[in-house]
Amino acid sequence: MKEKSQLLNIPIPFYDESLKGLIIRACMLNKIKFPLMYKFANLRSQNEPINVNDINETRLEKLGEILNIKADLLSSLTFHNAFKKCDIKIKNSIVYMGMFNGQTKICPKCLDECGYHRKLWDCKIYCVCPFHRCMLVENCQKCYRSIYTHRSNILKCECGFMYSEASVKTCEHEEVIEFSMMLHNKLFDQSRFIISKLYCLDHNLEFAQAIYLVMHFVKRISQILYKRNINFSYNSDFNNLHQIILKVICVFIDLPNSLHVLLDEIYQQPFKKKYPLHTSDLHFTVIRNLLMPEFKFILDPYQQYIDKVASKFDSM
Repeated sequence: MKEKSQLLNIPIPFYDESLKGLIIRACMLNKIKFPLMYKFANLRSQNEPINVNDINETRLEKLGEILNIKADLLSSLTFHNAFKKCDIKIKNSIVYMGMFNGQTKICPKCLDECGYHRKLWDCKIYCVCPFHRCMLVENCQKCYRSIYTHRSNILKCECGFMYSEASVKTCEHEEVIEFSMMLHNKLFDQSRFIISKLYCLDHNLEFAQAIYLVMHFVKRISQILYKRNINFSYNSDFNNLHQIILKVICVFIDLPNSLHVLLDEIYQQPFKKKYPLHTSDLHFTVIRNLLMPEFKFILDPYQQYIDKVASKFDSM
């Protein structure tokens, strides 16, 4: 393939497709190895594909020439537009901790029906397909290899196993299904009704803010209640992550009561400090990371609870 030549077979992007997935489809259609595509498009660093989860039109002009697709359309297949207006702290946290760039996960039923990689599959807390109401799959069920965002074939593993043949587990928690659908609707600006159970998240926050808030609570709760460190830089225990996400989502269903129930549970955890919640690492971390005005709806009831606990100890 010559650097500036257009391909003979041009894939048509789907509105919710990932850029990485489109590149793989283009390579499959034209029998090109995907590392070459990244090389000719100047999307490599130290011989490795760069992270294209957040990349602007200018960086994609070369790829646009190769694919004969406008750079702004290619950029829309990343999360760049969703992060344009959000706080830089929120953006960096999500891009570097909340998005897959190596390993990923897929919905076998979506692959079977549509044949492309949905962009939201690369978001780590998006763990349920709202269209098929099933858990996403992160490993080949034949050789047990992880599924990678940069792979030679969208539909099958290197061992030959078709991902569409993977068995799936039905999600039994309506709240997590609704959360996934909410993220899909927010990211793609689709007309929607406000989901009643998740009104606080859906009404108050944009896509990036909702991801950041849930991601933040998942990390803190996993450390305190489950004594596990959910490191978003890597694939975590997926079933465990799903359970913690469910617990976090339920916090936003009946504010402030649901938040206070969670804080009661945290308060009962054994701490060595005299003031277990008032001076705990959780308290300072939450306050520090949620000071933006858009998080006032969750920070206010949190602060009220902290003040109540603090006054109780002060009166002793």
